[in-house]
Amino acid sequence: MKKTIGIIAPASWIKEDYLKSATNFLKDNNFNVVVAPQVSQQNGYLAGTDEEKIKYLHEFFIDDNIDIILCAKGGYGSIRLLDKIDYNLINKKKIFIGYSDISMLNIALTKYSPNIDVFFGPNLIDIAYLNCDKNHDTLKYLVKFLKQENNKKLRNEIISKNIKILKEGKCKGNISGGTLTIIMANMGTPYELDLNNKILFIEEKKEFIFKVERMLYQLKNAGKLDNIKGLIVGNFYETPQYHIPFHCSMSDMIADFFKDYNIPIILNFPAGHCDDKIALPLEKEVTINTKSKNIISW
Repeated sequence: MKKTIGIIAPASWIKEDYLKSATNFLKDNNFNVVVAPQVSQQNGYLAGTDEEKIKYLHEFFIDDNIDIILCAKGGYGSIRLLDKIDYNLINKKKIFIGYSDISMLNIALTKYSPNIDVFFGPNLIDIAYLNCDKNHDTLKYLVKFLKQENNKKLRNEIISKNIKILKEGKCKGNISGGTLTIIMANMGTPYELDLNNKILFIEEKKEFIFKVERMLYQLKNAGKLDNIKGLIVGNFYETPQYHIPFHCSMSDMIADFFKDYNIPIILNFPAGHCDDKIALPLEKEVTINTKSKNIISW
């Protein structure tokens, strides 16, 4: 039976040609696709109005014919929706997938609509960015994931060819996190992450090293890192150079910052702002064992 994917745009709008090529790719791979009408409507930086976004988000979640909700792209705008969502209404067993600015919704949904299976994974626009190449590992994986077929072998291959072990060890716990600036924007709000006994996942795009370090210190000083069980670090894509060079690389800074933490640490995890992408389950239990063949499993 065909899966039906609903496309929404909680943040920025997507170009019509990207939307067309990506949705055609999904249809060619035997999915039904339903697109919210405001996905390509330009309201400045936003995709339509907040009222339209909420309308279609609610409608797609309560529509029993839609199996998966896939976000069109990130950008900006998801934070404007957090206090407008009816979290009880949408608290259904359904897959929700997105990253970058969509981290705002990922965090809120895992907290207030726990029946939803939330994944930090590719947005629709990534299909277009990857030129709808059916042989690209990310798209081969994404099709299997969206069809809810067994994708462990391919997923583990993508993980193993990308990651670097910074600190050996093993742990088990729920993954919490997302795009780092979004995590920080929620500090001190009802959507603040609870990282107690969790495995923290972070990644970013186009942020200076010193700004990333500052955000890590804010998490530390807020007590958020006191009881984390492990750390998974994605990519810090296209790290810009400040006019005064920082004294070390991003990975060296992270190694130094976490040198006193007795936890397994993995770098370059393929999720978020990177070429190879998998869908990381949020607030679901995973196991890290750096000595195992499959270093991260769920």
